[in-house]
Amino acid sequence: MRSRKAEAAAPVLFRESHLIIISSFVHWREETIHVQATSMSSETSDVNLLATFLAHPQVSSISAAEPVDCIVICASAVLHQATVLFRALESRPDLTRTLVLCGGIGHSTSLIYDAVSKHPVYHELASDIEGKPEARVLEAILKRHFDVNKITSQGCQILVEDQSTNCGANASRTKELLVKEGLMVPKTMVVVQDPTMALRTVAAFEKVYENEVSVGRLVVKSAPIFVPSMKDGNGGKAAWDVDDIEANELWDVGRFYDLIVGEIPRLRDDINGYGPKGRGFIVHVDVPAAIEEAWSRLREKTGGSRWQCSEKYSLRLRRWSWARRQSKPGVISLQQISIGWNEMADNSITWRKKTKICPISDGRAYSQVTCS
Repeated sequence: MRSRKAEAAAPVLFRESHLIIISSFVHWREETIHVQATSMSSETSDVNLLATFLAHPQVSSISAAEPVDCIVICASAVLHQATVLFRALESRPDLTRTLVLCGGIGHSTSLIYDAVSKHPVYHELASDIEGKPEARVLEAILKRHFDVNKITSQGCQILVEDQSTNCGANASRTKELLVKEGLMVPKTMVVVQDPTMALRTVAAFEKVYENEVSVGRLVVKSAPIFVPSMKDGNGGKAAWDVDDIEANELWDVGRFYDLIVGEIPRLRDDINGYGPKGRGFIVHVDVPAAIEEAWSRLREKTGGSRWQCSEKYSLRLRRWSWARRQSKPGVISLQQISIGWNEMADNSITWRKKTKICPISDGRAYSQVTCS
């Protein structure tokens, strides 16, 4: 069984008056990730440690990477990733033989439509991409704003996989597409995915290609393009600390916290996780003790993921403009939603199909929450 192994040394903590330095080393095969936080709160340090672990930055710079057989980009509401990748392919047409644009219509697709509509350059595509699969949104950006002829000038083939709705399907559908197109199993593959789920996505690809990976016939690496990082802002509020990306092109901070806190349980190889001992969607991933400790502290401080539901129920989120929504069910608070999910998971109450509208943290849009 292929295992995605990781080891973490215990964090070294130095305290000197107003200086706090936390260092953690996370080892992935031959790669080493060094996370260092200086003069920041313990909560921010924990956020950054989890963010780096989940981004799994094996390829630190896509523009300087070695050529590979296949690059898969999974659509994300953070459009900066697509921009950087497409620019790299323009300047280096030999970077890959096959480019796969990946993503169907799922629970986060509307966030991508929203990101396009607000983007300073891509907003002109907003009306064209509404209702289309995520991969077709990437395709529209690529064709309208980049030189496809230059990208394909040295034989790069561009494929569109527009059926997958989760990380596991990203991997399985991509493999099916490559086979359908008569392409050989790649020996080298780079996956560009939302940094909050990049590690899980690579583990999903390694599961789908388990036979090839286990004997060294395929190497899959993560290229998140950037690693999310936070800093302590004014008034004790967390603020983004990411170079070359405007804050309004990133996640809402509350949503980002939800994503990273919710991701760790999925990676665990237990009955509730996605590993071989659980749902079997990914290869085994070792979650180091330092990561578990940071997760526990952060979960305790934030109250856990905002949306919690038992396995018997599915939780689907879709953003709606408040202006569009004229008739609406009763408005309930985020706290009430969280309590409801926890009670449901404990079987204290039974929620049949319900729909509520509750405000999300940016104050401008609302989320439709359906539990069925």
